[in-house]
Amino acid sequence: MQLVDEWATASEPEIAAAMLGLRDGDGVRAEGAAAVAAACFRQQGERWAGRTVVVVVCGGNVGDEAFARAARLLASQTVEPAPGTEPG
Repeated sequence: MQLVDEWATASEPEIAAAMLGLRDGDGVRAEGAAAVAAACFRQQGERWAGRTVVVVVCGGNVGDEAFARAARLLASQTVEPAPGTEPG
């Protein structure tokens, strides 16, 4: 019996971008583990275009230092900006 249809993984920079995108674009303070689902969704966004999708994000026990570390990590990497974090 197959219980998992598909696996998705996200890199640390992708998770950091998702954390910052959730915070800055949606006002959701998600810790790294919680932002993995959003990071994986970002990778496959075109696949779900035009469909109703729910991404479960939990784990809001995160301080400002975690967001600062995420921003420093992104500054040292080449990663597409998360939705809502692109410069105006």
